[in-house]
Amino acid sequence: MNTRRAVVGVIVAALIVAVGGGAQPDPSLSSVPSDVVRIVVTLRAMSERIRLSLHLATMGVLSPTQLDQRLYAGQILNHLVGPGGDGFDPRLGPEERFTGLLPEARSLTEFLAKADVPPELRERLSFVVKKVLLLLTMARDDAVQALRARRLDIGADHMLRAFAFLNAALGRETDPVYLGGVLAILRILPPVASEPVDREP
Repeated sequence: MNTRRAVVGVIVAALIVAVGGGAQPDPSLSSVPSDVVRIVVTLRAMSERIRLSLHLATMGVLSPTQLDQRLYAGQILNHLVGPGGDGFDPRLGPEERFTGLLPEARSLTEFLAKADVPPELRERLSFVVKKVLLLLTMARDDAVQALRARRLDIGADHMLRAFAFLNAALGRETDPVYLGGVLAILRILPPVASEPVDREP
């Protein structure tokens, strides 16, 4: 039981760090190339959905019953694969239109190959986005395993692993870029206004 409390403490601390970061100034869009604006807006939207998925993973680890745990695992899976994705369950929401984190990361990877950004920046962005895609894929795999688990403790272990992968995919603003993470990428990009922009890469 003490081990479980320690694990919960680590999760809560990591969630506080994850939710606390991400604020950026919002100067005018005029001096920022449109491709960079699209990248920044896409990454911001991804960071918000990852934060929500982290919250769901925390609730999954702490779930008192397997039914609750499977509900949270299914919601994480929905956020990862998106509508129409393998394993998506429309009964679990969310109700608003959205693109799953995995399809969005794949689309961003393809967009970066032709985006109007300096070659050195493109290389760094491509490297980190591919790493984020891998981490999100591993989070998806553990969410699926949590859904299939026949014991609460085994499901909790998979939810904890999903949390770890999601947390690494989000990263922190202070992380070196080579470690990856959406927030680390946003740090090296110019800040842009949070006006609605077509995010479809």
